[in-house]
Formats: sequence, structure tokens, C-alpha cells
Amino acid sequence: MFLVKVFLLYPPYTSHVEEEKKGLFPPLGLAYIAAVLRSQGHPVRIIDMNVEIKSLEELEKICEKEKPDIVGISSTTITYNTCVNILKHVKSFLPSTIRVVGGPHASIMPQEFLDYSDFVVYGEGEYTMLELIKTLENNGDPSTIKGLIFKRNKKIIKTDPKPLINDLDSLPLPARDLLPMEAYNDNKGAILTSRGCPFNCIFCNSHLIFGKKFRARSPKNVVDEIEYLIKTYNVQVIRILDDMFTLNRKRVLEICDEILNRGLNIGWELTNGTRVDKVDKELLEKMHEAGCYRIYYGIESGSEKVLKLLRKGIKLDQVRRVVKWTKEIGIEVGGFFMIGGPGETMETLKETENFIDELDLDYVHLSIATPYPRTDFWNWVLKNGRSVTDDYSKFEKEFIFETPDFPWEQRMKIFEYLHEKYCSEHDK
Repeated sequence: MFLVKVFLLYPPYTSHVEEEKKGLFPPLGLAYIAAVLRSQGHPVRIIDMNVEIKSLEELEKICEKEKPDIVGISSTTITYNTCVNILKHVKSFLPSTIRVVGGPHASIMPQEFLDYSDFVVYGEGEYTMLELIKTLENNGDPSTIKGLIFKRNKKIIKTDPKPLINDLDSLPLPARDLLPMEAYNDNKGAILTSRGCPFNCIFCNSHLIFGKKFRARSPKNVVDEIEYLIKTYNVQVIRILDDMFTLNRKRVLEICDEILNRGLNIGWELTNGTRVDKVDKELLEKMHEAGCYRIYYGIESGSEKVLKLLRKGIKLDQVRRVVKWTKEIGIEVGGFFMIGGPGETMETLKETENFIDELDLDYVHLSIATPYPRTDFWNWVLKNGRSVTDDYSKFEKEFIFETPDFPWEQRMKIFEYLHEKYCSEHDK
């Protein structure tokens, strides 16, 4: 048996849009994997190519010096081309190093990486990666590992999906000490307290990775991490990155009580948003008491017609009521809006513009409606629209589809107008 040395790479962002959304945060997905590997004695290093190194030449120097046995890389859809380029480069200067790809795009479109990697991990990657390393150390058969896709003698082998991790408390805290924490926001920390979302929005691909079953860490476990961040990194603000933090009302109340009982002086926000139908005034008051100072809501549109086509399952009156409550309580309010989705027209976008004006939000975040592969939105575009490009690097940066009554040029023009009107003033 030999001891496998692992490098985990986080690829550089390919657009200001992704940097705006994610560039302030450490790659927690890789940090969780690293923590699991390290807990079992495996040497591991994380390289965030956004803040640590800026070129493939720098990566080559590090790899040639330390000679990792495995290089793993986390993929998103818009970093696909970048990931492929890195994988090719690694092969050129470390031909015997095993290349593994995971992350959202690898989970959704794993076949697209098979020509550039040795293994693709799909779904939650912590224990699949651990089993793969153990198997390679012992010269075992990877086809016995769930959650893998790879080629053997030109034949594609896809193993059964690995069951989702039900007990998230069993995971060690992310290995932040392997990251240059000083390169991220000085006094801000980011955490994930749950996985999975049971809702059915047409544009979402999260369930393809984390499933629809909501799985959550216990209140004590969550607040243990918050306290660790305060004491270790002098964090003063926590950014909660969950898709659905407020789904379990009782758990949120218990987290708030745990923060208050420990006397933690910490501000926190729901950075990735939550649903307006999963909060109430009493809950918001308790959250504010425990330090919540900002909430983003996934509003998406000011048109009831578009909301129905998006399958959001909310009404504009709900949005009005919840925004009003949140502001009255003293919590800053942000809204996520998707521009150009199914059923969108110039008229529905005017409704959205009027609705944003009416709500008088503290922050407005506009995104280009992007049909990611294998989502129902993707299928809607195939049936009702026309793809303008299949270049993943353009996803989120521009519209990649149009419909007969709403061409690409009009979509971009109205998006740029709305972005200039709201985001230059509101996004902070």
C-alpha cells in the first residue's frame, strides 16, 4: 500500500457575475472533502486558484515540486472550459497523476469530463472521494465505489449513486486552515447548515446534486461552527449559504436560542436567500434578536404569470407582506430577480420593474435567466425557444436562448437597463 497525496483545486472564475456571487467565500465544498480525507490520515492540500495562484505556470511549479498522486478539481457549468484546460495541463506535466472531477457540473453532465479525467465523482463527494483514495491505495477495483463514472478499456462504467449523507453532523467542520482565510472577507465567515430543497422551481439544478430531501445540521452543531469562527478567525459576520435555511421553523428558532444562550455577539445574513412563504413575523423577530441583520428573498419576478411558469409557488401579495414585516423589524431586505425566464416579455419585465420600485428594497440582485443542463428550464427552452450558444463560459454572462416573441438583443437591452437602474446603486 502507498499513501496517496491529494491536491484539491478550485478553478478561477470566468466571469464577474460568478465572482460577484461567490468570490467573497472560501470553497466550502472542497474544504469539507479535505476535512474528511484528513480525518482518515490522508495528506491533502487545497489550492483556490482565485486567490492563491493566478496562472497554470504557477500551478505547474507547485505540482512538480510536491508531486501529488491525485489532483481533484471542482467544476461549475461556467467554469467547464477552464476546468478542462487545467485537466489537460495537469496531464501534460504530471502524466501519471490521477485526475478527478467533482462539483455541480460534473454531477449534472459527467460524460463531458470523461475524455479529460480519470474519474468523475457525481453527487455529494466527501465519502466517494475517500473511498476512491482508499481503493487506489490498496490497488482495489473502483467499480465497487458508488458515485463514480470512469472509462475502462474505452467502456464507460457508471456505478450506482451514493446515498446522500443523512447525518450532516457526522461531517467534520470544513478544513479552513488549508485555505488562505486572510484572502477572503476580513471579518466575515461563511457556513452551510443544510442540504437539499424539496421545492420544484423550473430553473434550479440543486436537487440534481443534493436531492430534494431537506437534510440539516443540528442547532448545536451549527452554533459550534459559528463560535469556532468567532474565536479562530475573529469573525463578526456570518453568511449562511443554504438554499433553504428557514424550511424547518423549529430548527431556526433553536439556532437563534443557542446563539442567544451562549451570548454570542454575531451578525448574520441569509446570503443565498430564502422563500417568502417560509418565514413569518414571529420567526423574523426571533432571527433579528439573535443577530440576523440582512435577508435576501428569492422573488424572481413581479409578474404572477411568470412566477407560475417558474413554479415558484408564491404570490406577489406574500412578497409585499413579508418584505414589509422584515423592514419593520429592522432587518435589511434584498431581493433576487431573474430576468428573461419562461413566459417573459417586455410587458412582464415592466411589471417586475414596477414591483421592485414598489417594494423599495435595500438590495436588488438581478440575474440572467440561465437554463442549466438537465433542468426543466433547459427542457422548456428546447421546446419553446432557440439556443443562441452552447458555450458554457457565456452562461450567466449573457442570454443563451431566445423565443420567437422575445429575441436575444431585446433581452440583453432590458437586462442592461434594469441592472444599471438598480444594481449600481443597490448591490453592495
